[in-house]
Amino acid sequence: MRISVSKLDAFRAARDGAKDPAQFIEDIKTPFEGNVYTGTGKAFHKIMENPIQYKHNGFYEFKDYRFFGLQEYIPKDIYSPLWCSEVKTVNKIPELDVEISGIADVLFGEIVRDYKTRWRPLSNFNQYYDSFQWRLYLWMFGANKFIYDIYSIKKAKDGTIDITAHDEFECVRYPALVFDCMDLIEEMKGFIIENKLEKYMVSHKKG
Repeated sequence: MRISVSKLDAFRAARDGAKDPAQFIEDIKTPFEGNVYTGTGKAFHKIMENPIQYKHNGFYEFKDYRFFGLQEYIPKDIYSPLWCSEVKTVNKIPELDVEISGIADVLFGEIVRDYKTRWRPLSNFNQYYDSFQWRLYLWMFGANKFIYDIYSIKKAKDGTIDITAHDEFECVRYPALVFDCMDLIEEMKGFIIENKLEKYMVSHKKG
């Protein structure tokens, strides 16, 4: 059985009451085709893999997505030889007969970074701290710190996208982190079996 980090965190949200469990099951059964919001996020991630490749005079562009105001928010270490983008991993847990798959946006030494784009200003960091994404990636990559790079964006009248703010939120490893991850994985495996969802847990596209 293979479970992605994104599905584990969606399960956590359903378990904790932040998401309808019935909708979570439907999401597992129905492949997500994407929308304008995910399209913008994917374009932003692609640019951040190699900003020089997509830089133009005053803006960055990938396909039909043009971003203004990004230059001042490019991480200073992005061209370091230690900076690795789109790092895939699959962690096997033999005792549970489960594999956990994920893709980190950035692995920089013992630091994992993740890009988020938001269409509304950030009011607090609770949704990011409550997430298990950072916990799972710290466990999977053996890292000590996880940094959310949160970019607030808005669409201009001409269809281009402005970067209006950038916030960083750090999460660090704690003694019980691995135990918390294992508990979540074991609980989700039980949920999958109980709801006969095993056939949907066999492939991996995106963590």
